[in-house]
Amino acid sequence: MNIISLPPSNLDKNVWDKFVISMNIGFSFISKEWLQCLEKSFDNLKLDIIQIWREGELVGAMPCFIYGKKIIQPPSIPYMGPLIAPAASNKYSRIESNLHKFCNVLIRELLKSKYEYICFNAFPDLIDIRSFIWKNWNINVRYTYLVDFRNIDLKELWNIVDHNSRTQVRKAEKEGVVIKIEEELPEIYDIYRKQFSPKRPSRLILKKKQIEEIYYTMKKENCLKCYCAYTKNNELISFYIAAIDNKRAYLWLGGINNKFKNTQATSLMYWEIIKDLFGKVDHLDLVGANIYDIALFKRDFATHIIPFYQVELYSKSANEIAHVLKKHIARRKSE
Repeated sequence: MNIISLPPSNLDKNVWDKFVISMNIGFSFISKEWLQCLEKSFDNLKLDIIQIWREGELVGAMPCFIYGKKIIQPPSIPYMGPLIAPAASNKYSRIESNLHKFCNVLIRELLKSKYEYICFNAFPDLIDIRSFIWKNWNINVRYTYLVDFRNIDLKELWNIVDHNSRTQVRKAEKEGVVIKIEEELPEIYDIYRKQFSPKRPSRLILKKKQIEEIYYTMKKENCLKCYCAYTKNNELISFYIAAIDNKRAYLWLGGINNKFKNTQATSLMYWEIIKDLFGKVDHLDLVGANIYDIALFKRDFATHIIPFYQVELYSKSANEIAHVLKKHIARRKSE
């Protein structure tokens, strides 16, 4: 296998698009256009794409967002990789062997650079993560809710929505809440920023300029859509920006003005998004089901839940420091 690493701008678009399409997971966050946009927007991160070639064919890749001596899961991007072309075989033994060969090559390549820390969220379609487990990487199970639009009609979807949430949808409509699809971004940044704890590292929160850069660039590619909820007096209540591709849509960014939490606008927003995207994609990923209160709300609109994996590795020195600190804290508690 031949391995190269290059920035998104140097990707051969035809080769990369063919590779992405072969995985059948859609192209949100991983098309050349998305990767170039992310590279320009995250000015504090470097983006390299590890490519793995076999017999002149691209068979695997891994976008790496590099922050100093760390590879991190970038802010507000739900999944990162690794990306693996399907095996040209029906035999499961060969499919699994192909997967583990690729993962082992990727692991060796990542370890070469001696990063202090590596973290990425695998796409939910990657269910076999054992190559990393066998190499003693840390694996954390995460969850997300999906709305499956296949083999169902809108009436059935409405009946799937929890009774309390349907009541909230009707209440928001009676109060005059209106959902609009906006071409231009309204003043959403304060709402977005206030969703996060003040203790959250600033590098993990998108800046206003970054959101605008990504939105207007990817909107030209018909990959983003902004939904906004307004009061009858045209005050902005909440927003969601959906990332959309040929397979799946993702609730990429969102937030609600706490002043209007009692309007039930978010329930109406979810239902209007579901209605708008119905028939256009196979699935809507509600992006996340790991915080208890948020999970309870999203569950009311979902058709099912799926797991995905967060994969981490600390360098040996970082592990040693953590072990010393742990012992020190334990000793202080016992004094």
